[in-house]
Amino acid sequence: LRGAAEDLFNGNPQFAFALNDGRLLLSDGRAIAVFDAAGGYVGPFSRAGQGPGEIANLSRVWRLPGDSIWVLDASNRRLSLFSPTLEFVRSVQQPSPSGGGPG
Repeated sequence: LRGAAEDLFNGNPQFAFALNDGRLLLSDGRAIAVFDAAGGYVGPFSRAGQGPGEIANLSRVWRLPGDSIWVLDASNRRLSLFSPTLEFVRSVQQPSPSGGGPG
């Protein structure tokens, strides 16, 4: 990888996978960065936070047919869907664990 983010993850990303067009997604568990097929830094796909499309604690990522992306955010207790162009589409809130929450 090259460009402004060559040491973005100190050589140890939490996950990495390629999209059908050759772009590469890398994550440190809070934000996801996009690299082009040649390894050049394109920019952020998401950022850390609690708002729509933001990630507090990335737990799992699934690439769907056509390159849509589901992201499981454990801290925000939600699944977020991103389009093949990596635009935020929507989130689905996960239910609270049994016995959790205010009493």
